[in-house]
Amino acid sequence: PRPSEVGFVLARHPLETAMPALQRDFITVSIQAQIHQLQKFLAIKLGVPDWAAFQLSTKLPNKHYQELRQDWSLHTVIAAHHLDAERLELHWRYTAAGSKGK
Repeated sequence: PRPSEVGFVLARHPLETAMPALQRDFITVSIQAQIHQLQKFLAIKLGVPDWAAFQLSTKLPNKHYQELRQDWSLHTVIAAHHLDAERLELHWRYTAAGSKGK
């Protein structure tokens, strides 16, 4: 990735069983990309009309999953949670009841 981009794994959450995995789970996007844009990407790739039904989280250094805010950029996620941009891994789950206000 270029300096203004981040390459990362966008993998199905271990508890997600209803939806198929992405064909490719490594993607490269602008570091300014927001979580809601990744939710829309997932909706397109997986053929789901309600993009807000996707919940994205990251695994913290303590191994716990932290749900991510829709209005945060990847840069904010990396900075706020003290993550290594070179090893960034996001996980997604599909919830039938989307939550737009997060």
